[in-house]
Amino acid sequence: MPTFAVGDPVECRYRKFDGRRHHGATVRYLGEDEHGVWMGEHAGNAWSGGPRAFVTDAADVLVVPKNRAFVAMFYRPHPARDLSIYADITTVPEWSQAGWSAVDLDLDVCRRITGEVFVDDEDEFAEHRLLYGYPDEIVALAEEECSRVAAEMRCEKRVFAPNVAEFWLRTLEALRS
Repeated sequence: MPTFAVGDPVECRYRKFDGRRHHGATVRYLGEDEHGVWMGEHAGNAWSGGPRAFVTDAADVLVVPKNRAFVAMFYRPHPARDLSIYADITTVPEWSQAGWSAVDLDLDVCRRITGEVFVDDEDEFAEHRLLYGYPDEIVALAEEECSRVAAEMRCEKRVFAPNVAEFWLRTLEALRS
């Protein structure tokens, strides 16, 4: 992994299994801890590619765990969204000098601000599994990581423990001042 300083730009790139570009954005490096590499973005950050481009409506932080097949975003409460955590199940992200990239494997594990945890896009995963011919090892990776992330999120363990992301949200806020 390259060396970044706090506040440095980091390229985030998701692609689909067939190689086409999915979503991407530039975020800011915040630091690392035992959970992985943390980055953040302020409201108004543009994401492009994928089914639609969008602009973030509030500040959030994301973590790329070491040797895990997901990327998670953590949100403060905001009227425009009912989620507090959104975890994309991916291949293990690969780092370059500019940032990281991963294949989006469709499954998402989400936590609502009410605490409800659910898996989203299982239908898309089933469809893309056939359409793109996901190999058995990719299917197993996605299903196992999805189950593990959902269990950790429900039990508030590891990176999903209370206040882990809060430190990084405060770090992001300090960059703005």
